[in-house]
Amino acid sequence: MKEAAFTCDSCQSEERRFIEKGKITEPTFCNGCNKSHSFKLDHNLSLFSDKQHVKVQETPESVPEGETPQTIHLCAYEDFVDEVRPGDRVEITGVFRAMGVRVNPNRRTLKNIYRTYVDVINYLKSDKSRVNVKDSDA
Repeated sequence: MKEAAFTCDSCQSEERRFIEKGKITEPTFCNGCNKSHSFKLDHNLSLFSDKQHVKVQETPESVPEGETPQTIHLCAYEDFVDEVRPGDRVEITGVFRAMGVRVNPNRRTLKNIYRTYVDVINYLKSDKSRVNVKDSDA
């Protein structure tokens, strides 16, 4: 969610709030009818952004015999959603990030192992042919 739209139950007045530090503050007082805590979130008027999780794997010919291919997790936003499909050979430009994992969701302590992922900046399809696809017409 990028922007939340709230509607007053009493007078149907509308207020919009942007996300600040990952949180949306709900309006507490309506200027239209002077009531407090009368707002409800209106999903149809709110603005959302697209996000896609992609797993990328090493090409089979670059993996040494007997080893499993390495994979990495990507996060694609907005225009990069549905840009690539399974089997496409791509080069990725992005920001490598590490995110701490909490020991307990209710506590602030983190594990000493981090989850890593890449925020996609650009995809470049390096080979137009897809992996393991043969032309049956030829």
